[in-house]
Formats: sequence, C-alpha cells, structure tokens
Amino acid sequence: MLKPKLIETVVSVNAITRAAERQRRTPRAMDESIIQRIRCQRIRQAQDEEKWIVDLKKYLDGERDFLHHYHASLEGGHQGVGRTYRRIQAHFHWRGLYRSTQRYVGECTDCETRKGKPTDQGESPGNIQGTYPFQIISMDHIPSLPKSFKGKTELLILGRLVHRLPKAGPSREAQAVAENYEECVFRRFGASEVIRHDREPGFMSDFFRAFNRIVKMRPSATMAYRPQGNGKAERTVQTLTRSLKVYVADVNQQDWDDYAERLTFALKTAHDRVRGETSFFLVHGWDP
Repeated sequence: MLKPKLIETVVSVNAITRAAERQRRTPRAMDESIIQRIRCQRIRQAQDEEKWIVDLKKYLDGERDFLHHYHASLEGGHQGVGRTYRRIQAHFHWRGLYRSTQRYVGECTDCETRKGKPTDQGESPGNIQGTYPFQIISMDHIPSLPKSFKGKTELLILGRLVHRLPKAGPSREAQAVAENYEECVFRRFGASEVIRHDREPGFMSDFFRAFNRIVKMRPSATMAYRPQGNGKAERTVQTLTRSLKVYVADVNQQDWDDYAERLTFALKTAHDRVRGETSFFLVHGWDP
C-alpha cells in the first residue's frame, strides 16, 4: 500500500541533497577570487603591451624628427650619410643610429632627384697649400643665376682651405669683387698673402690688380681651360649649387639669395673626414 509523502519531508530531503552536493564539489572551482586575479593579470598585460606600442611609436617618431632636422633643414643642408651621422652623434645616440641615418638619407627624395654624385674624389692637381690660416684665399663666381627679388645676379665664393664665405651681389665687376673681399675677409681676418682665381675679366682687370697692390696680395690666376688649379673653389661651387636646387621654392628661382649664405653655415659646420673636425672649429676653436 502506497503512502503519500508529506510536503515537509520532501523539502527537508531536497535541502539535505543540495548541501551534500556542495560538499562534494572542489572548493577551487567555485573560488571567484582566482578567476578575478587571472583576469586582472591579463588586463594588466594587455595594458603594458599597449603602452609599449605607444612608446615605440613615440620613439620612432622622435627618431625621424631628429633625422629630418639634421639632414633636411637649412642647418643640415642635405649632406650625405657620414656628415648627417656626425651631426646627430654629437647630441644624441640610440641603437642602430648609423643604420637609421643611412636608411633615411638613402630614401631622401630631394637628394636622389636634385643632387648628383661626384665622379672624381681626392684633391685636384695644382692646388696651392697654405701654411697658416687665411694665407691663401680662393675666389670664384657661380654663373648664370636668375635675378633675385633683391636684384642680385651673382654669387661670389671666397674661401680658404677649409672655410667658405659666399657673398651675393648685383654685379661681378672688379669693384664689386673688391668690396666683397674687403667686407668678408679683410675686415674679419686681415689681408691674405695669395688670392687664387680664374681668368674672369673682373679678376684680371687693372682695378682689381691695383686693389691687390694696396692690400699687398699676390694674385695667382689659373691657366686657361684648367679649372682644377682652383679646385677648392670649384668644388664649393658645385656643392652649394646642388644644395640650392633642393631648397629653392620659387618657380622662377628668384629666391636663391635667401638660402645661399644660410646654406654655407651647414657646409662650415659639417664634419671633414680628412681633418677630423669642422671648418668652423678650425677657424674659431669651438663648435656652435
């Protein structure tokens, strides 16, 4: 004979059954603190990875900013790998600096499209060697320049063995050349012993010869069809012309005189591999 179960009995049995099930389960499986700790560790790891990526982007952006400033600015002058590397190394350093500089300069569009590569290396035959600073001054003109907004058409290069002084002017006549020499060289460093130049009419005129006698300078003209005799000035003309091509922004190239003298600062502060110093340091005894 079946007996009906009371409600109180069923409830009590169910309660006992659930309690027994809780006791049989593993306490770790239900420990929420462990799950929370694992979750926090993963979140912290993801945050660290994001911070590392952000720092890496900042580092790479800063690296490219340094490379751009020391290579493409007017102070950099779009110089080659070695000179750009020396400029950065004087102030900053990071792992793979030379490799980064080499890659950046190699990818520079302006250098690839507007600057050529020199074919001859080394000193040209026939150059005169000085024994003390500013003993010998070489002079040359950059010809065929368009008339600038300031009315200037000529760029005179005055330089010694390692120092260059460009001067933009409206004329290449003898009087203009003498005035530029008096302003750029004579007032700052005194008279030179020898002045080296080619056979342009402004250099070979009676007026310029009289000026040489007044300041007691001996003119030394190169032979006809032999520009290698004034190789230092000719090489400076080539370097400065290539740099001007990169920075001139006007369509008619009438703003060249705004960059000529400023670009010379980049040449004077560039490291010389032969002498181991910049020309600015050799003249003044300190680097800017």
